[in-house]
Amino acid sequence: MNRLRKFDQTFKLAAILVFLTSPSLARSTEISSPNQVQHLESLSPKGRTEEFWRQTGIDVSNLDKLKMFSSLNCLQNQTNFEGCVSGINAIVSYAEPPLRLVPVIQVKGAEIVKSFGLMSFVKIPARELFSERSGDLTDAQASAKKLAERSRWHKDMALIYSNRDEHFDFDQVYSFAKKAGFRTAKSEAAIVGESINSYLRESMDPHARLQPLAEVEFQNRHADSRLCGIGAEMKMQSGKLTLVDTADNSPALQAGMRLGDQLLKVNGVSIVGREINEVVDAIRGVAGTKVQLRILREGKEFDLEVTRGNVVFQNVKWNMVTDTGKKVAHIRIKSFSDRNACSSLRGAISDAETRGAESLVLDLRSNPGGNLDQAICIGRLFVGEKEIVKVKDLHTNEFVSAPQVNDFGQVTKLPLVVLINQESASASEIVAGALQDYRRAWVIGERSFGKGSVQAAETTSFNAKILKFQTIERFYQPSGRTNQLSGIIPDVVVPFKANATVQERVAAREADYYSHALVDEGPAWKQPRPDDVKKLSTCMANGVAAELTKKSKTKSPQFDYQLVSAEDALSCQGI
Repeated sequence: MNRLRKFDQTFKLAAILVFLTSPSLARSTEISSPNQVQHLESLSPKGRTEEFWRQTGIDVSNLDKLKMFSSLNCLQNQTNFEGCVSGINAIVSYAEPPLRLVPVIQVKGAEIVKSFGLMSFVKIPARELFSERSGDLTDAQASAKKLAERSRWHKDMALIYSNRDEHFDFDQVYSFAKKAGFRTAKSEAAIVGESINSYLRESMDPHARLQPLAEVEFQNRHADSRLCGIGAEMKMQSGKLTLVDTADNSPALQAGMRLGDQLLKVNGVSIVGREINEVVDAIRGVAGTKVQLRILREGKEFDLEVTRGNVVFQNVKWNMVTDTGKKVAHIRIKSFSDRNACSSLRGAISDAETRGAESLVLDLRSNPGGNLDQAICIGRLFVGEKEIVKVKDLHTNEFVSAPQVNDFGQVTKLPLVVLINQESASASEIVAGALQDYRRAWVIGERSFGKGSVQAAETTSFNAKILKFQTIERFYQPSGRTNQLSGIIPDVVVPFKANATVQERVAAREADYYSHALVDEGPAWKQPRPDDVKKLSTCMANGVAAELTKKSKTKSPQFDYQLVSAEDALSCQGI
């Protein structure tokens, strides 16, 4: 906490705005003209971020004044040391050719550009040595690789720091990095911001970062992800970039794409080994122009021509599913960053009930969280005026009042299942945990991410156009347990597919990404309904999901196994 307070004094922060994972501010004044907004919408997420940083006007002189990369700071302790190395690597990754500062024991024949005792700047060699690209790795393989790299990194950093000598001068390291990394077309402001954020994550707070105020406001106004492209959301599954969601009436759907389609080529160029952002950039373009996609579906390859257009991904969307013969409303929430998430969900529930839904599936899979008030409001849609979350101030170590929320009260009593996975985090864990604690819903899927902390956004004194986010509170479920590190454990564990192996289910969570994350504290969760869970699991084992899996002729059946399992759970509730 001392280091954190010192850093706060440097930035002289003010005006707290509480949020969880994805930052979001109250709606405020416009930041740009309509033409500029259209320009930003056409950019990839990386391109928009660079543009917002450019608008802040910061440069390397700001980095110099902060003195983060001085020997006095970097050699103060091992945590600062790791932060400094990460910040330096963010800078030299933009050198030409790209460089990396590594322990000499990690060089492995790479070409050394400059050595500083036990650490050297090397040219980034073949992808298999240093690249962060996942190529054709599955999610699980990429996670396993990342976990191994993180473990090795901390081990090597500890060894280097403990064996450093008085001749190791981090001022010289930083000086070399500046000369190498700022000779690029990349926005100097964006490099500075990325460097500071890399330092913050490793040395102070895993969720601390700087972000342009304009970018946060833009994200708030565009929570429904307005994009110029084909309206397809893709994710790496089983080694292939796979279509997992589409915007309503999207160009992708109109051209004949289906959920589960695997992308092989864009305009005749293979996507193997390319970053997802690169693929996105290749697919996007001016509305009305065409893009050629090579698709793999059920073992057969074919080409599709898709006409790009302006599309909107809805944050809350629903459809009726009837796999079990009952009308079940499947409602998906992508994030809680949208200030209208609760009201949109309320509308979806009302619409579903009007159309005869007999039960609900609240799908929070891969939901990264968002605003705390939206989580509270959404929880109360199902349980009324009950406590949704307990909040503890990290500075006083005392419980404080959760944000006051103008909610809608309880709007439905329909039977409910909540779907979560390893990417369900923060605010989505609040909702799942509360509904589980009150026995309002069965929680099904995989153990969630394990982020039980609250961040605050405050302006920086050196630039009013930049916000700093840092962890100020931790939260607990109504029962007093916390999901920090442990995550929310489903009542019934259901993998993403019936025949998923242990290796395929490997996933990196909060504890894996951040060695200095808040510790898990509070009582461990114990299943309060073991007998009911046993009956439910037995019933589900003979349900429609199992039947569809048996009938499938492929190893990876083309249906949503977790969703159909949720339908089975709702059918089994009356046993």
